[in-house]
Amino acid sequence: MRRKNDQPLLPFGEPLDTRPPDLDLPPPDGSPLIGALARACARAPLTEKILVAPSLFVGHALVERLAREGHPWMNLRVETIRSLALRLVEGDLAREGLRVLSRAQALALVEQACGEFLKADGYFAALRDRPGFHRALQRTFDELRDAGIPAANLPAKAFSDRRKREELRGILARYEEALAASSWIDRADVARRALEASRSGRRLPGEALYLAPRGLEHSAVESALLAELSGGRLETLETEPADSWIAKAAGASLFRATGEENEIREVFRRVLSSRIPLDEVEIVATDSRLYAALAWELSREHGLPCTFSDGVGAAFTRPGQSALAFLDWIADGFGADSLRRVLASGALTLARLPGGGPDAPGARAAGRALREARIGWGAAR
Repeated sequence: MRRKNDQPLLPFGEPLDTRPPDLDLPPPDGSPLIGALARACARAPLTEKILVAPSLFVGHALVERLAREGHPWMNLRVETIRSLALRLVEGDLAREGLRVLSRAQALALVEQACGEFLKADGYFAALRDRPGFHRALQRTFDELRDAGIPAANLPAKAFSDRRKREELRGILARYEEALAASSWIDRADVARRALEASRSGRRLPGEALYLAPRGLEHSAVESALLAELSGGRLETLETEPADSWIAKAAGASLFRATGEENEIREVFRRVLSSRIPLDEVEIVATDSRLYAALAWELSREHGLPCTFSDGVGAAFTRPGQSALAFLDWIADGFGADSLRRVLASGALTLARLPGGGPDAPGARAAGRALREARIGWGAAR
């Protein structure tokens, strides 16, 4: 029984995807991707929606921009094809005692395999100590494993020099052996396992609508997995064509600066003088490590909030600096000079040691005492 002034209940029993499909919701800046995402959210507001993004950072940035430009949304979740694959088979991996290899761990295994197999007179002899060589090999192996090509199946006709093929086969074979021996599993194997599980009928809970921007770079296995998981409920979102960037580049302004630090300072100066909100600014750099460190230091100096696509490096934070400094002190044989420098920098303190507290000497005072004591090095001293 319902009173006269009561609001009617929402029709939860009716299909939610039968709303008018031609909703005209262009975003203020005319971005095709944001417009397509806004229309998908408006057509099925209560349906669970999964935005398949190239990375979680990019996906959350898109969702944040959608809300900032005035488009309401709910039940929209950001995933990557790899996070979906892991969600599907994580129970199997736990039961088998397998651990997913991170990119840093994969790079370490590639370096180990190169050290075991490469010889001083081999094809890669001149490159094996070059910066970036191991990372380039890691990307190559990722592509091969994504394509399902094992080490033994590298075609001889694809190489002009037989030594190159043999060395790649040898390194990749040792990499695969190290994976098996250490109970590791890389992302390519996770995707393959997930595809096999989905083809056998396993599904993620719920009946979600999958939204994927056009042009995502997926391997054949990942594309097949997305098709299986979506079960026909996959909507491709239009993105900006590459030609549109030519017109946008015409509005760019160029400047010169001496050194990378001055480049970042000028960018900050122009942003602040133009009164552009900081959450509408994105800095794209050629060297993420170098420019991220400079941007972090400058933002901390002036109290400007900022985030980074790869996160904040541990060495930028006080806890990270403390941990690294402590490890350096151990590696230095417990040298007094190393400990004194750490105390003088303020990264470590003595306040939480037994007998510490408000009356304990400060870190800098303890550093001066160490210098005057002339202890030298060694834990025994």
